[in-house]
Amino acid sequence: MVTAALALCVRTGAGAVIAATVFLTVLSVTLGGSVLADTPLWLPAMPAWPLTATGARLPVALVLGALLLTVSTGLAHRELSRAASR
Repeated sequence: MVTAALALCVRTGAGAVIAATVFLTVLSVTLGGSVLADTPLWLPAMPAWPLTATGARLPVALVLGALLLTVSTGLAHRELSRAASR
């Protein structure tokens, strides 16, 4: 999530990162901290994964986390390269 925030910050500015952080925090508390965490709705609540991704959910969270890291690292690298060339 840090590399995704970095790419978003370089592309749009700090305001978008703050808005996305507040949105993800509210979503995580709403979905990850209630009975909804026992449904497939635990997937969008990424900040709550350490608490909700247990047992059979752990491999899914690891694969999705690795995918998110790979994609967001590529996006951050592209945005930083674009910003450096300006």
